[in-house]
This record gives sequence, structure tokens and C-alpha cells, in this order.
Amino acid sequence: MPEKLHVPFVLTPPLTRVEGRHGQTLRITATPNNMPADRESVFWLNVLEIPPTNKDGKNQLMVAFRNRVKLFWRPAALKNGATDAPAKLTWHADGENIILSNPTAYYISLTGVHLVQSGHS
Repeated sequence: MPEKLHVPFVLTPPLTRVEGRHGQTLRITATPNNMPADRESVFWLNVLEIPPTNKDGKNQLMVAFRNRVKLFWRPAALKNGATDAPAKLTWHADGENIILSNPTAYYISLTGVHLVQSGHS
């Protein structure tokens, strides 16, 4: 039931019409919540674009897009230290697996990993 759902943010406007060649700014506002104060929290913001319907009855290709954006909540107590977090990651081999550990309070997004073993990539 939506009325019993407790979410940490409110998005305004929740639904809007955007004319061609125009844009829309979304405002994200934190609500009173009990998110952890000692580490970051991560959420996904999903924005769905629904194309207008074809009123003239002609065949038309319609494409809908969904954009997913990571939304990070960083508590005030963690205002410093995020730039040092990637250097604190630890890697180790466990058989054929490589284990990555993050001992920090920050989320770190990797865009790629390059493995070199015995001088070979």
C-alpha cells in the first residue's frame, strides 16, 4: 500500500508533461528517516519517459526510455574522506575468484578492472 510506504526521499514533480525540445528539472528532497549515520546509502532513481500516443491512426515507431541514476546519501559525519576511499580497497585471490573488499563507509563504483598476472593481461 503506497500510503504505508516509507521512503527516504520525495521527488517533485512525480509526473510531468515535457514538450518537445524542452526539459524538466526534478527536485529530490530528503524526508525524515533513519538512514545510517556512519556510512553512505545508495538508491536508484528511475525516470521513465512515455511517448505521446499517435492520434492520427498512422503507423509509427514509438520508443520509451528509462534512465537509472545512482543516488548516494552521504551523512554529514562523512563530509571528508571519499577521495581517499579507492586507495583503501583490498584485492586478493581465492582460487579462481578475485575478492574485492571495501573497508570504508563509502560506495565506490568501478567502471572497469584490468587484471595482470605474471606479466600477462
